Amino acid sequence: MVTSREELQSLNEELLTVNAQLQANIAEKEETNNDLNNFIASTDIPTLFLSKSLKIRRFSPAMSKLMPLLPADMGRPIADMSLDRLGPDLIDDVTDVLGRLEPLKKGDVPGECLVCEISPSIQDGKPPGRGCSCHLH
Repeated sequence: MVTSREELQSLNEELLTVNAQLQANIAEKEETNNDLNNFIASTDIPTLFLSKSLKIRRFSPAMSKLMPLLPADMGRPIADMSLDRLGPDLIDDVTDVLGRLEPLKKGDVPGECLVCEISPSIQDGKPPGRGCSCHLH
């Protein structure tokens, strides 16, 4: 009985240590996420982040100047959006970038003085999503 109690107490201490480490990890990720959100909101660079399934993950406020975007559009497929000002080939270009894992830069968006740069998001050597960064000139 004493041995079982000691084992339980030891396991409980280990769980408390692991829990404290996880809480610290969560706090660090929240701080990093807040930094990223503040950076995206403060830049005047239209930027759109897409998931593997081409759904909107996040976007900068400046992107709303190029296409009608609201916070409620997060999670919405990019194909459902009006892409007129970003060029008719945006979805094909994003798919191509993910396949090649190499950035693409286009400056021939019809009727706009716009350069569209599409870069794959790489994490641990694997592409978890796609990033589309469009810069106005």
